[in-house]
Amino acid sequence: MSLYSPLTKLEGCEFIKELNSHTLSNYLIYLPVDEYEFFQNKEIREYFTDILAQNISWIDELDENEKEYLNDMPFLSSENGDIYAKNSDVKLYLSAGFSPPKHVHNLKGEFEIISTLGEKHHQMCLKMGFEEQTPLNYLKQVILPFIENEPSVDDVIIISEWLANSWDELVNELDEAEEQDLVLSLSTAYFVIDSDCNLNKAGNYYHPTLFASLPTAMQDINYVP
Repeated sequence: MSLYSPLTKLEGCEFIKELNSHTLSNYLIYLPVDEYEFFQNKEIREYFTDILAQNISWIDELDENEKEYLNDMPFLSSENGDIYAKNSDVKLYLSAGFSPPKHVHNLKGEFEIISTLGEKHHQMCLKMGFEEQTPLNYLKQVILPFIENEPSVDDVIIISEWLANSWDELVNELDEAEEQDLVLSLSTAYFVIDSDCNLNKAGNYYHPTLFASLPTAMQDINYVP
């Protein structure tokens, strides 16, 4: 497929005399959704994405309808190689350079990381409203909803160990009120493992300190500040 063949799809569109971020975006968002199949082609997708990212001021010029058209445009590639529009059912995040807990099988498919082409593309995605998957966002938007749905004890152990290792990073940029809000969220989640290896919530136990309110796996001496 020619790099330029998608630019001939919209009937009645004024001929593009100069291909830049503004002219390309104005063209692409008005294509019917069923004609976006060319985004499956990696070369075309990355070529168009790179042009769009060169000057992202075009996003500010969109009206509400055009923003919806943009959100329906499937030009976002995940690190797993899948292609999505923003208005997909999968939670899409930008990488913030941290490692989520591994080997939790049931967490797979809960989210995808957008594969960006560089800093300009990263900034364009931020402008579109995507969040960076910081440890705190990951905890609140992925981990907490996951453990509210009765995960296995083995999964909780892995998540608890990750939480213990990531705690300093999680609370590093929080003020006292935000940290207490995070602790409250954790205290109502079912991820304390009791003596019978059943899951219970921390709020059902008496915990005089923050450290004692954490799951047993996080109270190991290796995690003491």
